[in-house]
Amino acid sequence: ICNYLSKLYEKGDFKSGMKIFIVPSSFYDFFLFYAEDPVFLNPFNRLVYLKNGIDMNNSSLRLMLFEKLFSVELLSKMPVLSFISVPSWKIKGYSGYLLSELWSFLPSDICSINNSDLNYKSFENKLVVEYLITVKGYSTDRIFNENMSYSYYLDEVKRYYCK
Repeated sequence: ICNYLSKLYEKGDFKSGMKIFIVPSSFYDFFLFYAEDPVFLNPFNRLVYLKNGIDMNNSSLRLMLFEKLFSVELLSKMPVLSFISVPSWKIKGYSGYLLSELWSFLPSDICSINNSDLNYKSFENKLVVEYLITVKGYSTDRIFNENMSYSYYLDEVKRYYCK
C-alpha cells in the first residue's frame, strides 16, 4: 500500500496527509459481504476496506485498491456530494495514469475496435486522462472539477493515436 501511496504523491499534485488504518479483515467482512468489489470505499468516513484474502499479485485488484486510495485523497479536496458526482472514468483513468506500469496495452491498441480484454476499458480511461494531461495540458483540478464528455475526448484520443 505504501508503494502506491508514494506514486500518488510522486506523480500527483496532492499534498494532504492520509491516515491508513489496518484492521483485522474479519471485523469488516460483515460489511463487505454486501459489497460487490473486494475493495470498498466508504465516502462518509473515508475508509478503504479490503475483503479477506485479497490477492495483491492481481493487477486488476491493485488498480482497484489504488482507485479507492486515490478516492480518499480526492475526498479530502472536495465535499462528499461533489465527489459522488465525479464520473468514474476520471477516477479510474487518473489512477491508471499514475500506475502506468500495470498496462500490457500500447496506445495504438485504442485503434482496434473489438478489444474484449477485461482490463481494456480501464486502459481506455487511463489513455483519455493521460491525453488530457500530457497533450491538452489540463491540470488535475481541471479534470476533476469540470464537466467533460468522455465520448468527446475518447474520439479525440482515437484521432490522435489512429492517424
